[in-house]
Amino acid sequence: MMDLNLLADIGTALSPYLVLGSIFYLALELRQQNKVSKAATRQEIAKAHQSLTLASMDERLIQARIKFYKGIDLTEEEEHAWTVHLHAIFRARENHFYQFNAKMLDEEEWEAMLRGFVTLFERHFNYEVWNRVKGTYSPKFVAIVDTELAKLNL
Repeated sequence: MMDLNLLADIGTALSPYLVLGSIFYLALELRQQNKVSKAATRQEIAKAHQSLTLASMDERLIQARIKFYKGIDLTEEEEHAWTVHLHAIFRARENHFYQFNAKMLDEEEWEAMLRGFVTLFERHFNYEVWNRVKGTYSPKFVAIVDTELAKLNL
């Protein structure tokens, strides 16, 4: 009987350390899982960017860009195609904003994406589209974009 009591006492004495070890192990696992999740988020962003880039090779979009550079008005079809393309870009950046708020992107990554995004508005047509459709986007995202645009005096 003494041996069982001794074993019970040893188990009781060791249990806090075993619990701490389990908590430490779980913390390490969560940290690793967070790294994996962030890497997956970055991969999805890269894939989305690649898809948008490939979509921009559409003949109408190429013609629209050429016309923008030359100061030539777009046809209705080109204008529509360009507007739809802009919506895809706007939604992608809004998604990046959500990822940043969820701590899946760090501040440096988000700031770089935002700076790149704001360069779109150097083209007046894009700025007009943004002003026309921004009510369909998250108010917090719109506020950030508009703040950046105000810095550029657009």
